[in-house]
Amino acid sequence: MTAYYYCIEAVLQHAESGNPAQKLVTVSRDPRPCNGHTDDCFVLSNPVHILRMDSSDAADNLAQLMKDVPLYHFNMELVLDEALSLAHTNSNMKEALIDAFGAHPLPVTQSVPDIADTDYLYHPELRKMDIGRLSEVYISFLMHLKRQKEDYSFQRNILRQNTQEFLQQFDGFFEEQKGQIRSDILLAFGLRLDHDPHKSFESYINSGQQTARRKNITEPHELLWAWMECDDYQQRRSRDMHRVMSLTTLPRLPNWIRIDAFKLLEMEAMKQIFAEKMVIADPDLTVLKGALELKRALRTNALGRGAETLQQLTEQALKGEKTYDGAGLRFHEQAEMRAKEARQIR
Repeated sequence: MTAYYYCIEAVLQHAESGNPAQKLVTVSRDPRPCNGHTDDCFVLSNPVHILRMDSSDAADNLAQLMKDVPLYHFNMELVLDEALSLAHTNSNMKEALIDAFGAHPLPVTQSVPDIADTDYLYHPELRKMDIGRLSEVYISFLMHLKRQKEDYSFQRNILRQNTQEFLQQFDGFFEEQKGQIRSDILLAFGLRLDHDPHKSFESYINSGQQTARRKNITEPHELLWAWMECDDYQQRRSRDMHRVMSLTTLPRLPNWIRIDAFKLLEMEAMKQIFAEKMVIADPDLTVLKGALELKRALRTNALGRGAETLQQLTEQALKGEKTYDGAGLRFHEQAEMRAKEARQIR
């Protein structure tokens, strides 16, 4: 099954905008960092109805789409007309077009647009081509184009800003290494890259404890940075959770919110182990100097307790409650304060 990778930011921005129209969001063939963290990347593995330019039926699907939406047909003629004009001075363009047209010669370029052609094409022969053949040429042209692929891409040149007609037939499209898929599908059915489908929900806390113990850290500074790494992870995830749980139009919370909640608890279990070791190694927490928020959080964890705001957030997420009180944002803001204090420690 094909996997599509993406960052959640553009999806959340559209959901928060309140715009009822569907939006296409960029996806890629390979995982990528999201704000510097690859494990925050999402992957969609669910079956979706995608127009794949590399599939055997791509030309037929594209031809049918252009029959149903004449504007797309017109846009394809325009982009090929432009490419054929540039081919006179651009060897990269010419080679790709020769490969695309195969045994047929390239359409003749007229010095001025054909006045009889209402769209003023420099290559009126394009207007006479069968729509299926035109689709084959365009797809082959993109495949053989070695440079400037983005300038002639399906999204930029065929769809442009007119995506709603396309979305009535497809959930998205894909060209070689990247494409776009409907944002509502990505929000509802994607999962984090670090999700382990074989891990039971009951084992997350135990997993966190075991992971922290295996690190075998005893030096106070190293314990602090290990603790902060977990806190930073929680800060990022709590913000995303807050944004989704604040939406009032969702029929139910996406499954990844529940999984993120368990990941937060896993990180909290790790923080408790690190904090306990830190208090043993440095009872007065002198390494923290005047970092009051950090001291308060570490001492809470050292007693085997979790942050109150985190407990509120995970409880509401796991219950899937309709009423949400902003606990995720409160935890995020507290974590930001701790991060600011940590940056002052040398």
